[in-house]
This record gives sequence, C-alpha cells and structure tokens, in this order.
Amino acid sequence: MKLGNGNHLMYCLNIHPGESLDEVTSAIRQYAAAVKAAICPREPFALGLRLSRLAAAELLPIVDDFKAFLDDNGFYAVTINGFPYGQFHGRRVKEDVYLPDWTCPERTAYTLDLARILAKLLPEGETGTISTVPCHYGKQAKPEATNSLLSMAGELGWIEQETGKRIIAALEPEPDCLLDSEASTLDFFDVLFDRDLRAQRYIGVCLDCCHAAVVFESPKRWFRQFSLAGVAVPKIQISASLKIDVSRHAEAQNPESLKPFCDDTYLHQTRVRAKGRPLEFPDLPDAIAHAPDGEWRVHFHVPLNWGAPPVQSTADLLEDSFLREVLSTGNKHLEVETYSFSVVPGSKPPLVDSILAELEWLRHKLA
Repeated sequence: MKLGNGNHLMYCLNIHPGESLDEVTSAIRQYAAAVKAAICPREPFALGLRLSRLAAAELLPIVDDFKAFLDDNGFYAVTINGFPYGQFHGRRVKEDVYLPDWTCPERTAYTLDLARILAKLLPEGETGTISTVPCHYGKQAKPEATNSLLSMAGELGWIEQETGKRIIAALEPEPDCLLDSEASTLDFFDVLFDRDLRAQRYIGVCLDCCHAAVVFESPKRWFRQFSLAGVAVPKIQISASLKIDVSRHAEAQNPESLKPFCDDTYLHQTRVRAKGRPLEFPDLPDAIAHAPDGEWRVHFHVPLNWGAPPVQSTADLLEDSFLREVLSTGNKHLEVETYSFSVVPGSKPPLVDSILAELEWLRHKLA
C-alpha cells in the first residue's frame, strides 16, 4: 500500500508455497485478496511478488494479461523477491537457496527476466526493485560474480532506455555470504563502483533487518552508512530474528529451548556474543551442540509480533527513529518478510491473521 512520499508497504508472497505461475496467482486470490480486503479495501494494495525461475518463464510471454489481472483486483507491484531461484518450501533448502549464485549465467538470465517482467508491471513514475543473493555463499570473493553484476547493470540500463523504467538489483547481505556485514558490504561496493560507477544506478542493497540483527549490527546504521557511501538502499525487509540469553546454570535459558526451531528446510545461521568477538555457527544445530553461554541471535524469521519466552525476537530493535528516517528519504519499498512461518513451532494463528497482525504492528510503529 502507498505510505506517502513515494514509499510502499507490502508483505512478501514467499510466505506462500508455490513455484508455478498458477500457484502464485492462486495465493494472490486466496491470501493476498483477504489481506487487502481487511487492511485497505478501497486503495491499491502492493504485492511483494516472489517468482521462481519456473514462474518467471511462464509469466514473461503473458505479462500484460497478468498486469490486467492485478489491475482488475486492485493490486500493483513495485518489487520482486528474486532470491530463491527454485523450490522454496516443502523440501531441504539450506545452502542451496543461494544457487545458482552470481557466478553462474543462470542467475543473470533469471534476474533479467524478472526485470523485464517488473518493467511491464511498474506503475508510471515508480522505480522497481529485485532483491537477490549477496553474490554467493562463503566469504572468499569470486571475481566472476562482480563481472556478472556489472554486465547486468548494463542490461538494466538498456531496459531503462527502452521502457523508461528503472530497475535496481538489490543485493541482500546475509550471514556467511560474501556480503554479511556493514564492512563486507561497503568493501564490495567500493570495488564494484571503482570498476564502473554507472553501477550505482542499478545495483544496490536490500536491507534485511533480521540479517543485521543476527550479526549484532544495527539496521539503522546499515541504512545510514550504505547511503552515505552512495549505495542505494531502495528496499528494506522488515523482519525479526530469534534471540535468547543462554546460561547453562539457568534451566529456563538453556540452549535446549531452541531445539524446536531446528528444521530440515532452511539454514539458520547463529551468532553468540559473550566475551570479545561473536562466535559463528553455520546452522542452529551446530550452535546447540557447542552450547556456549552468551546472547544468541538466530537467522529464523519469526512474525514481528511473535514471542514465546524464554526465546524472544529482535523486533524490539526496530527503532522508531530508524523507520522514520527510512520513510523521510522517500521512494522506499518496505516489505514484511516472514517466509519461515510454516516451520515456526508451537500453536499459530491462521496465516492471514498472522500477516494482518504483522502489517498492523508495523503500521502502528510507522504512525
């Protein structure tokens, strides 16, 4: 939905299983329509689209028909989640979620298809965003990823010349990837822009608040520092991670409390801050096996209004001043992203009710 000053609020459709275009359309009809009816029945409602490689290939030849479907039902789109390439629910994803990464031509081709789709869907005067993998999993830089991104920036320039629509590919820093912190992200963009300053117009950052919290960094500082460095931050995913203070001498704060959050689907990178530098674990079971004392942060997207003591969420770290600063800059895409809803343990409200509660939680903070 429109928030004024060119800003938009939406939730990401990656919370709904489905890889084909039919499944995406069904999710819009069944779930997004119910959310729209409850939260903004008389105004256009923004969709945080998620299109797999399969859905993108199916949609590209009939994108005009899809736009008519959105228009007829009061929807519009300014952003696409182009991070997961293939199946994202119902099977083991883990490290495979980054594949193909930016070292592979398949990632470039897929993202450019998403850009061509989005250029057709964008309302007049809007800039589009496509969130994508932070180059690749692993900290060892691979030059071919930078080459691919610079090549894609050139193609996005051609799309803008042909259609008048600017599309920004927004790299999403995430723990254990090439871009996973303020420092690693700034270092990468220094190299990228030094190679070709024109990339500033078409390559930026998708700031995921959950990911910043996991590495014990501030979303507010990320936003400021990236912006000061000339890195576009057009998309912010409003999300929360798990946190818990672990002490082996207190049963209620034992790491065993986190065992229900271990699942075979998603990767849950974990950081533990005790004395000195945070300890890093590639997945939650690894951290539980070592069971260090300290404050734990776990890459597990829980609803913004969630809480099940002794395990808490980092939603309280989403400062009002940060959100006001984001909105004041204008032309930002704020997307609630809780893709792991299906594997959150314990009793849960119906999916539509949970989405509505998150959007209302955020609208209250924005107000």
